Amino acid sequence: MTDDPIQALVSGMLDRVRGQLHQEVTGLVEEIHAHSSEERELAAQAARVEAESAAAALASAAIAAERTAFEQRLTAARLEARQQALAEAAGDERVADLARADRLLASVRALDDARSLSDALDALAHAAHLEAGRAVVLLVRGDQLHGWAQAGFDDIVPDARLLVLPLAEAGLLAAAVSTGAPASSTAADGSPAAPAPLALDSADRQGIAAPLTVDGRVVAVVYADDGGEARREVPSAWPEHVELLARHASRCFEALTARQSVRAQTDGVVAGRDGAQHDESARRYARLLVSEIKLYHETVVDEGRRNADLRTRLGAQIARARQLYEDRVPPRVRTQSDFFEAELIRTLADGDAALLGQAS
Repeated sequence: MTDDPIQALVSGMLDRVRGQLHQEVTGLVEEIHAHSSEERELAAQAARVEAESAAAALASAAIAAERTAFEQRLTAARLEARQQALAEAAGDERVADLARADRLLASVRALDDARSLSDALDALAHAAHLEAGRAVVLLVRGDQLHGWAQAGFDDIVPDARLLVLPLAEAGLLAAAVSTGAPASSTAADGSPAAPAPLALDSADRQGIAAPLTVDGRVVAVVYADDGGEARREVPSAWPEHVELLARHASRCFEALTARQSVRAQTDGVVAGRDGAQHDESARRYARLLVSEIKLYHETVVDEGRRNADLRTRLGAQIARARQLYEDRVPPRVRTQSDFFEAELIRTLADGDAALLGQAS
């Protein structure tokens, strides 16, 4: 047997072995390459995840920073707007305060400029109306209140002089007359209210009655409220303003009374010195003196008229007034005409001399 078959067999085995080895090596190489690719992919994925996470963190930080900056800018803008609004409100309030002060000062000047009690009463009604919205002035006559002037009650009190309220039914107004002090109420607090037709029609509105005094006696009352169509301000100082006006009006009434008295006395004295006709001066002085008796003693006058004994009930007051009259009026005028007695009959006795009665 020659070596050729053996060699051929060996060569074939070697070829098979080489082929198997090549396959195995190729498979190993491919497996190694596959593992390397997977690892690279995993590494790349990990890198992408890490990069995305870092980017997200950076974006979150940037967003948070921007939000913080925006909130700071917004807070600063709000603070600036609030400060500007407060400044504008303060300016508006200052303007409103000045307007209210100017209005109140103008009302006080109007009272000071009044040349008669009638003018002063009219000025007071108008001034209280400007402060509150509705106002009425009533005179105290015995046990009744008689309307004099109103503003703001046009629909329900078209003519204030026709308004007559018994004090017993005047509620808030009667309280001011009896105590000599301001009285206030709302429609819901249970306190005495103004009577119809002056009553408030809303629970959140307020009314005030302030007395007008002359020589310590209440001669009139001003009632004011923010009812009706009046523009309502909360809080508001209009009740205090109305009280202030009533107090100032009282002093004006006293000054007007004193001024009239001085004028009448001066007219009488000048006429006497000049020797001219001074009947009118004496008549005016008598009218003033008797009118003051009626003004300050209205209730007694009413009782004296009912009982026809005015001289008895008002003897001291009549005697004092007559003495003042005789001190100022020259004797030749008094002997020619008794203007004082005529005025007693006209003013106190309402034209009926029988109501004077006999002197006690």
